[in-house]
Amino acid sequence: AKKAEVSVSSLYKYFDTKTDLFLTSVHYGISNLEVIVDGIVNSCDDVMIKLEKLIRVAIEFSRRNKVLIKLYNEFTSESNSELAKKIAADMESITSQAYKQAIIEGQVAGEIRTDIDPGMAAFLVDNLLMNIQFSYACDYYCERYKIYAGEDIFQKDEFAVENILRFIKAALKSK
Repeated sequence: AKKAEVSVSSLYKYFDTKTDLFLTSVHYGISNLEVIVDGIVNSCDDVMIKLEKLIRVAIEFSRRNKVLIKLYNEFTSESNSELAKKIAADMESITSQAYKQAIIEGQVAGEIRTDIDPGMAAFLVDNLLMNIQFSYACDYYCERYKIYAGEDIFQKDEFAVENILRFIKAALKSK
């Protein structure tokens, strides 16, 4: 309301509830996410370059959109299980298919091990990316990140990207 320079009550002329307002924001974010993820996953880059780009986007997006990431974290908690199911169905269907497609292409190209199920690999990669987002936006995850990676981790993006990618490569890379 503040950014739009309207009163909070004016917002409710367009949205019946806070949840409606939140879902509209989420769907706006989902369409932006879809464009970004599709651009990366459908590029001609090899799968490890795609994963590196996704890690970088997760870090940068989380820094720029802390409030959205915090809302996502809050609204997808167990206390909002019905809302969490709806958001998961809308949002995760985009990323799950994109990541699965990238992993399958990596397997066909000989870059990714073929003894790993693409769906499970996509799920685990997505969990890493989601945790990165929360670690750059949500207080609890920020503190956890500093405990594990050092107080200065937020000034060491290259270090973070390199280590996350090294971890993913060790798990997925074809020998």
